[in-house]
Amino acid sequence: MKKQFNALSLTFLGLTLGLASGFTAFAATAHQLSAQASKQAAAGHHGQHKPAATKTSACEASDITCAKTVTSAFAPDGKLWRLWSGGQQMFYSISTDNGQHFGPAQKVDIGAEKISSRGENRPKLGFDDQGNVFISWAKPLKGKYTSDVRLTYSTDGGQHFSAPQTVNNDGLKIGHSFNEMLVAGDGTVTLSWLDGRERKQQKGYEGSALYMAEGKLTESGINLSNIKLADHTCVCCRIAMTNTANNEVAALWRHIYDDNIRDHALMTFSADNIPQQPMRASFDLWQLNGCPHQGPGLSINAQNRYHMVWFNNGSKGKGVFYAYSDDGGKSRSTPLSIGDFQAQASYANVVSFGKTVDLVWTQFNGLAYQLYHQRSQDNGQTFAAPKVISQSDADSDRPFLLKRAGRSYVSWQRPNNGHQVIAL
Repeated sequence: MKKQFNALSLTFLGLTLGLASGFTAFAATAHQLSAQASKQAAAGHHGQHKPAATKTSACEASDITCAKTVTSAFAPDGKLWRLWSGGQQMFYSISTDNGQHFGPAQKVDIGAEKISSRGENRPKLGFDDQGNVFISWAKPLKGKYTSDVRLTYSTDGGQHFSAPQTVNNDGLKIGHSFNEMLVAGDGTVTLSWLDGRERKQQKGYEGSALYMAEGKLTESGINLSNIKLADHTCVCCRIAMTNTANNEVAALWRHIYDDNIRDHALMTFSADNIPQQPMRASFDLWQLNGCPHQGPGLSINAQNRYHMVWFNNGSKGKGVFYAYSDDGGKSRSTPLSIGDFQAQASYANVVSFGKTVDLVWTQFNGLAYQLYHQRSQDNGQTFAAPKVISQSDADSDRPFLLKRAGRSYVSWQRPNNGHQVIAL
């Protein structure tokens, strides 16, 4: 897989009880992991009261203010795109000043269809060097917790999009979702997702499987193959996927070990797409018969240092953690605790370039969700003190980090409060 990627690599902690990959069947506030605690969800974690969602008048489908999620990505020409959904449609807008201002909402003209856009499961956006635009998402089906991974592309800068194609090739009405996408400069698209076909076919199968599809845009479209990469993934935590300094692909995800231990696994895909044995990336021993609904983050710099963030609530580790690896995950640094567990530190993301490492996450102070930022300028050896850079008194989406021209940006959707792009 020797190519350079332009990519979006792209968790409200939930508990999903033994379900195929797809959608959340039961959600509890962050860190509430027992039936007794879930009864107190209305009061919030540790007895704190969550802010009530701001009531607004009925939104137009294209109004980003009411969107539950927003996905942002820089195109190779430096323009910043943001993507959201509403009313069984997707919309995008473009900024030419790094997110300070955006143009009007434009519809992704693929016709109406259901689109998963909540928490861990959201549309993805990417670009190649020829100016083509690619969008992938999960489409809910009629059956409960069933979905397909879908893909569309535009060859005219977003004016028109291709008819959507289904990425998973099994034809089963099961869960295929929590998709991630990388787009190479030459138009090669790599997608990964959580797949329920093994669970459908094997009695007693635990969790989901990690699948990958890859294809290159040609005049006749994109022909996508399916490859299974790993068994027994958690069923509803997002995957982190990015390119390495060697132009290979690495993925980090929540994995099921032993007796329902929900830790993390790391895999680097070889150049010929042969699946490798996953390596364990966290050892926090979170035993849970369910899904935390909070996936990890991964960024790899030019020196091929893997920077990782994750959340766990295990007997050996509770909260958000950061660590790095210089050998592709064979070993790692001692995990550094990030944020305040008692204040619901959650949904961390990471980006790196040169010796700079930026971390973001959210916390709840009893009145509002706060967005925190912490920076290292020595490649993750030490970090400056964390600081609050924004807040929301209504709701909070996951924050995501972007980089362009030696600078980091955080994209944070605050439903009913608006979308922000903050230069770090």
